[in-house]
Amino acid sequence: MAWLAERGIALDPRYPQGWEHLVYQSAVDEWAEWDLPPAPSDLTGFITAALRAASPDGPYWVYPRTRGVWRIDADAPPAARAVAGIRRAAGVPDGFVGALGLDAGELAQLWMLLAAAFVFSDPRIQDLYVVPDDGSCVLMTCQHDELHVQFRDPARREAFTSAMAASGFELPSDAEDVDAE
Repeated sequence: MAWLAERGIALDPRYPQGWEHLVYQSAVDEWAEWDLPPAPSDLTGFITAALRAASPDGPYWVYPRTRGVWRIDADAPPAARAVAGIRRAAGVPDGFVGALGLDAGELAQLWMLLAAAFVFSDPRIQDLYVVPDDGSCVLMTCQHDELHVQFRDPARREAFTSAMAASGFELPSDAEDVDAE
């Protein structure tokens, strides 16, 4: 977890071991969430826009929400086994523990991992975190068909939100109301 600490990111102590949540260690609470596009064919552009907004050239760190364990049981449902196959095709060994570092030449593998997490969203399939090397934001795939993004500061939130909007993915109009709930 040293790579996270170097970027000012830590595990949130409010969440139980095994189903953690990454947060910035500072008191800044800047975040936003985007619903996945309704048309499956738009998922490609959505993932690409989010990765470019996070860091146009990478590198990226990818970390499963379950303590960094990249494991899906052999007796899991078919969708989970499909994700395990996609992960193997992306170069993730079964049972690997830790964060994967992927550079600009490995964007296809990162895209495969994110697409699988979104398409086969299920509680038994781990949500994934993606952290650009500069640690300026933390993206999380979500089983609720959303992309959650935390930001180091308000300026980074604005830059990310603007980049997504320029790619045709506006922040939902009700996003500002989320903090009030």
